[in-house]
Amino acid sequence: MQSRYDSWEGYEDLDGQQNTSRLQTHQEYLRSLGVPDEATRHIDHVGINAPSKEMFDKLVARYTVPGEKVGLYDRGDRRIAVIERGGGNYRVELFEPRANTTPAPGFIHYAFIWPGHKAHEAMLREKGTVTRVAELGGNPLLFLTTPDGHEAEIVNEPISFE
Repeated sequence: MQSRYDSWEGYEDLDGQQNTSRLQTHQEYLRSLGVPDEATRHIDHVGINAPSKEMFDKLVARYTVPGEKVGLYDRGDRRIAVIERGGGNYRVELFEPRANTTPAPGFIHYAFIWPGHKAHEAMLREKGTVTRVAELGGNPLLFLTTPDGHEAEIVNEPISFE
């Protein structure tokens, strides 16, 4: 018996209407919080959870564009793929599920590039939207809850696992 986690359900084309509408909603929300318009237009990546290790490999193949860069990174507890899309306009950050966890497949977040965003963290915290902060290779990451229950990630510069 095939489960919904073994199908393409929830993995519509990233340029499809659902994602276009969601992106516009997230951009409007970030602007309402005081994030500059320019930052809301610079997308680093779309974060997506794969439902299984097997589907991770299938999704890497599905989202790969011939001639575009694909980086596969083994983080010890899971693999992450960073796939160039949209003619270099954005990337897909695809996460393999961690071992011994219940997968939460599908869309996670859009990541926006806002250099110097750390100086505005207090303003965003006052608005009650910051859920967590992190750092990846010296790049500060800020995660905000969006009204639709997802996240928006703000980064100083494009994410790199290298």
